Amino acid sequence: MNSPAIMQTLPVKLGILVQFFIFFGIIASTVTITRSVVQGSLLRINANLEQFQKAAGAPQPSECGDQPKVSIEDREDSDIMDYSQLHGYIVSNKEQRYNNSKLVLDKLGICSHHYIPLSYKSEAIYTAMVAYHEGSTKYLTDTYKKVFSNRMAFTDLFQKFIDDKRADMKSWRFFFEDDIQLHPVLLKNKSLAQAVLARGMEVAAGDGIMYLGICGPRLCKDKTRLLGTFEASRCAGACTHAFALTKWKTMGFLAYMDKLKTPQNPNITSMYMDQLMRTYGDQVHKIWVIGSNLKSPQMKNHFGLVYQDRRKFPSIINNKVRESKP
Repeated sequence: MNSPAIMQTLPVKLGILVQFFIFFGIIASTVTITRSVVQGSLLRINANLEQFQKAAGAPQPSECGDQPKVSIEDREDSDIMDYSQLHGYIVSNKEQRYNNSKLVLDKLGICSHHYIPLSYKSEAIYTAMVAYHEGSTKYLTDTYKKVFSNRMAFTDLFQKFIDDKRADMKSWRFFFEDDIQLHPVLLKNKSLAQAVLARGMEVAAGDGIMYLGICGPRLCKDKTRLLGTFEASRCAGACTHAFALTKWKTMGFLAYMDKLKTPQNPNITSMYMDQLMRTYGDQVHKIWVIGSNLKSPQMKNHFGLVYQDRRKFPSIINNKVRESKP
């Protein structure tokens, strides 16, 4: 072949060669991108799985251990808290009742903290109530002092959560009274109880608030399947024996809670924590109830993963006063 012929065919061969390298480059890039996407997806799946396992109370490098008792006078114990765990505070001044409630939290994979409320006979309660009611002594009965002590305990715990600089804004914290029991269908299945709770946390994350147990739910909507036959619904209702808030929601709720009053009885509503929660569900938005199809074995209008065991631990506060005039 002469030189002119070679010069004529050279561009053609170079063109084919260039096309080959371009094609090969596209394939290589696609493989690299695909591998990157797959690896990224796997990382996200593993991260989500790890987060789910942590939320479900799966075994972690460290256990809850014995947590110190906390009261309104104490500083936040965040310096000793393991933030890979879920944490819950049980408001109780009775050791036996606290220990019983702690067993429930253990089954749910929640680290228990014993919060001791102020005695209703204390000078601090008297002073706080007089200040709250702008000098009026109208509500200074033993029953209302107990109610106000309960309210002060929860508001103090909310503030401690907000002030906890190590707690992430999206993290959950759980709050309990000391008369709780896990629903019978979950009592002997710790893994299932934790999995249902973890799924409930996912469902309620957007709202940042949820009931683990509710009394007298009404106007429920958005029924959602959690795991198996377990459901969740948004409802308005009372009772604060078992509920949870994210940190960002706690900030908003604490700032807004004194506006949650009913026209019929504003002073009564504002003192009862469970009435504040019910009014929030009525006036702001419904609250997710985890286990909304689980009826209490003791009360026909109580629902949730956790119910009040009033047979074993009767209410310390006289509920009848809510309907009476002071």
